[in-house]
Amino acid sequence: MATCQKINSNCSGGISHQSTEIRSCSSQNISNSSCEYVYSDWSNCFPNNTQTRILLSSSLNCSILPILVQTCTHIPNCGEANWNFEYIGECNSSGKREIVWNKIGECFGGLEKNSNEIVFCNYTPPNQIINCSSFNYSSWGECSSEGIRSRTVVSSLPLGCFGGNPILRENCKTEEKVNVSNFEISSKDIKKQGFLKKFLCRLRHPFNIFNYNSCLIKINLTFINW
Repeated sequence: MATCQKINSNCSGGISHQSTEIRSCSSQNISNSSCEYVYSDWSNCFPNNTQTRILLSSSLNCSILPILVQTCTHIPNCGEANWNFEYIGECNSSGKREIVWNKIGECFGGLEKNSNEIVFCNYTPPNQIINCSSFNYSSWGECSSEGIRSRTVVSSLPLGCFGGNPILRENCKTEEKVNVSNFEISSKDIKKQGFLKKFLCRLRHPFNIFNYNSCLIKINLTFINW
């Protein structure tokens, strides 16, 4: 059905139309396939479990509404609470250490960490044990009856060193004390009695002349095989 209206009322004759008339026409059904839409990508899923997109362009004569919203499952962003370390390496001499991270729970985006991460650290060198190489000693002690004398280490170098190989003991020979009052000597070693007297008394009284002279008078010498 079509409705016609005369535009110019001064004309007459010619083509005329009824004010309302019925005409035949072809039916035109617009299907979904006849519409073409161009969308943006879907947004991230919002906490209300929906995501949206934008209509960028469409074909003409589209009567179907575009789909701009759809449901989704919201996954929260990752934070510090979603990461836990499985392994922390020792700080090496270059000031770096390895950390192995493990993701906890379900999350997406946000704070991301590499499964194997190299981070900087403050390297503290371990206490190094340095052997001592130089020593200052005390004086040697007296020679023991076993023929050994000892000493101690007073100081050592380098500073802060430990151990080393200091020489603290050595072999020695014991010195026999001469008992002048009961002294025996072979005539093969000393031939003159007067020289022997003076020699022995000088040993006993090297600085006192009075005692030295008394020694010469009182000393008794016994010779073997004289």
